[in-house]
Amino acid sequence: MVNADNNDLFYSLLLQEKEKLQDRIDALRKGGLEEKLTESTGELSAYDQHPGDLGDITFEREKDSALYDRASNLLEKVNKALQKIEDDRYGFCECCGNMISEKRLTVNPQAEFCMGCASKDSC
Repeated sequence: MVNADNNDLFYSLLLQEKEKLQDRIDALRKGGLEEKLTESTGELSAYDQHPGDLGDITFEREKDSALYDRASNLLEKVNKALQKIEDDRYGFCECCGNMISEKRLTVNPQAEFCMGCASKDSC
């Protein structure tokens, strides 16, 4: 388990990260990620768009979708780490069970694995 004095620090870091990720997810949703393609172009049909324009719009939509997925996955890990703090299970590697270094947790407070296990292909 992580030093009890540092639990508050890690909890605070995780809450800050959670807020940042939630803001990013909300911005992507408001930016039109949930709109239909024809709604985001302002046209009744995608067929009357120039193929280059439609390609740009599709690329941007796919990029935003990937950013949304990444932020959602990170948010899930942050929430999991917050729950571990509440359950007094925070700071242990999910693979080998050893403690994760405080240095690693300071940089990546939602880390699930120690450096040794994180560098392996499988657990």
